Amino acid sequence: MWLKKPVLCEKPICKDPDELLALMAECRKAGTRLQMVSQYDYLVDRKSHGPSHWDYYKSGGDGLAWDCIQIIGHAKERPSLKNMSPIWSCMINGKPLQIEQMDFAYIWMIRDWLDKPRDDIDRILESHKAVAKWEADCKSAS
Repeated sequence: MWLKKPVLCEKPICKDPDELLALMAECRKAGTRLQMVSQYDYLVDRKSHGPSHWDYYKSGGDGLAWDCIQIIGHAKERPSLKNMSPIWSCMINGKPLQIEQMDFAYIWMIRDWLDKPRDDIDRILESHKAVAKWEADCKSAS
């Protein structure tokens, strides 16, 4: 039984597109607002070219593309993603992003979510599609 309370979920919510669509349908039916963690919304100027570089040591077990789902979703050009660096680094629109900014972005995101949770279902699907396309492009380029 679904709660009517909003849900804030880490990314990726589901890697399998059919599972994601089924979950989204259940949320809509129950009236549950589903929001994906979206700290980059607070750091990316959507009018510009989007994130241009992301590199950090030892990405999570889901793989780099899924760790960077928002960066890929926001990018208007093909983003540069690596996880071989001994240090974490991210450059957005040519400006380096500091860890402190990322920490504050999480705080702002949680504060806004607590004040007014949004329904992210359509954005979640678009972000997942962007990751799938990026992965397919990488495979065809190699």
